[in-house]
Amino acid sequence: MYYSQLQELHRYLIRYRKMLKCSRCTKETWNVTKRGWPMCGDCTRKIKLDKYYQKTYGVSYYTILTMFKRQKERCKICEVKLKLPSDKHSKVEKKACVDHCHDSGDVRGILCNTCNTGLGALGDTKESIAKALKYLEEIENGTT
Repeated sequence: MYYSQLQELHRYLIRYRKMLKCSRCTKETWNVTKRGWPMCGDCTRKIKLDKYYQKTYGVSYYTILTMFKRQKERCKICEVKLKLPSDKHSKVEKKACVDHCHDSGDVRGILCNTCNTGLGALGDTKESIAKALKYLEEIENGTT
């Protein structure tokens, strides 16, 4: 459909208070895709996230969602409650980040931004994390 046709359709729907059923979840909506299919905002957001996850990490949105549910919607390291970017109605403050290996590209888990940034700053290696832990233990024991 052309953009002008979509605008005309959208105006018609609003003017006459006609609701369409979303083509994916059957919720009522006024939104219409570029191809003229009715689609609610939640489904549109999930499709965009799915494309992003496929392009960036090579996994689908539903794979990430399954992993997120398996972790009980918590960060794998600090266990703080998280929300996915698609969950706009959630009262939870911290957004979930996908942790992945930069060498292989494999997704490792879902973390909060703080833990994900911390791992990245330490170089994602066991050796650097062990050195940081040793440093903290030395400070705690007063041996530095």
